[in-house]
Amino acid sequence: MNTVTGNNITAIDHRKRLLDGMSKCVAEQGYATTTIADIASTAHVSKRTFYEHFRSKQDCLLALYENATGAAMQRLKDVAIAESGKPDWLDQAVAAYFGYLAERPQQLRTLFVEVISLGMDGLKARRKVHQELARLLTCGADAQSAELARYTAAGVIGVLVEFVLCAIEDNAIAELPSLAPQASRIIRNTLEAMDQPAGRLAA
Repeated sequence: MNTVTGNNITAIDHRKRLLDGMSKCVAEQGYATTTIADIASTAHVSKRTFYEHFRSKQDCLLALYENATGAAMQRLKDVAIAESGKPDWLDQAVAAYFGYLAERPQQLRTLFVEVISLGMDGLKARRKVHQELARLLTCGADAQSAELARYTAAGVIGVLVEFVLCAIEDNAIAELPSLAPQASRIIRNTLEAMDQPAGRLAA
């Protein structure tokens, strides 16, 4: 039987605080100027504690990206499964995703801007997330077993990313949920133009 010790709880808490610290630092000053000392100070832990959890600043940002995107996609997946078979499931799924992002404006810089600065590691992490996100939006409850063409995924993700980037540039993140119907309509039109209606598995 597995037991959770006080040390386990402390380690989990420290990791969460470091990820939160990274998120706050990146939102306030950008990734390039953020130092490990900044992250540790914001998290109220020592630099030694930082290195117990992450090899580098880049490693910490990638972990933050993975954690944040995983939670966002779980929200979308839950809605896609719950609304499966309904005509408006795509609208509900996009609304859930945009709603999640709007509730966490501090994370948007990491999710859509700073991760690209990590070079190939950042691009690979981003591509993996985008492929899964596109699969969820295209195939809904069938996403786990779906194979999605690379350019179909690019078309779907391009819509979402541009909507979010425009919201970031216009300082209108809170308005994202209200843009969901427009975004889902464009996604649906994009899929139909590619002969890939939402909810159907790719050939």
